[in-house]
Amino acid sequence: MKILALITLGLIMTSTAHAEEILYIGDSHSHIRAQFPDEKAKRFGNIFIEGMNELGHKVSYYAACGSSPIGWVKGSTTSCGYTSFTHDEFISITQSAFPSIQTIYLPQKHSKIIINLGDNMFDWKIVSGKRIAHLPAGTVERGVRSFLAAIPDIDESNCAWIGPTYHIEGTNYKKSDAMVDEFYSQLTMALQNKCQVIDSRSMVEVKIPNDGLHHVNEDSQAWARGVLASYPF
Repeated sequence: MKILALITLGLIMTSTAHAEEILYIGDSHSHIRAQFPDEKAKRFGNIFIEGMNELGHKVSYYAACGSSPIGWVKGSTTSCGYTSFTHDEFISITQSAFPSIQTIYLPQKHSKIIINLGDNMFDWKIVSGKRIAHLPAGTVERGVRSFLAAIPDIDESNCAWIGPTYHIEGTNYKKSDAMVDEFYSQLTMALQNKCQVIDSRSMVEVKIPNDGLHHVNEDSQAWARGVLASYPF
């Protein structure tokens, strides 16, 4: 019995030895309205947090609808959804200020930072009532490098940047695959090996267009599972 107890203790210590404290920052794709929704109502964030917890990690989770990297440099506001989840405190409201990266990223606490900011860096031009994605040269570089300058003590060992998914034209948005591909080219150059790139392009097979930008629940969940499958980054 003593030998079995020692083996069990050893397994527990092994499983928790690599537990990490992870900071996650996202936009509307990451916003969640309920901490424990019904299975079909779960979004990216619900699946991501659950998956990290199952791996033994703790997540400090922040998401602000409409946010881009520059908004997180000094902090800003959102009128379409804000989520924060830090250990046992869950907040989900429509209108809110959101904090700056400097106030929530604590190098002595967070062993990894995961950023999921992409679609709000496109230049969305309205054509015939629909928002069409464009990406002028240098757009991604300016946003990403401003963000990284605010947290200089990161590298590919502790930072991962999740890129956008492909989508199909919907009721409000049109984002071509070519524009998404160009985004990844600019993102890779902008990161300068400071963060790993998580390529989401093959993670979601979009069949339901929705608004052309935001995924239906099933696809949002699939995206999260794709990201989790690539962990550790």
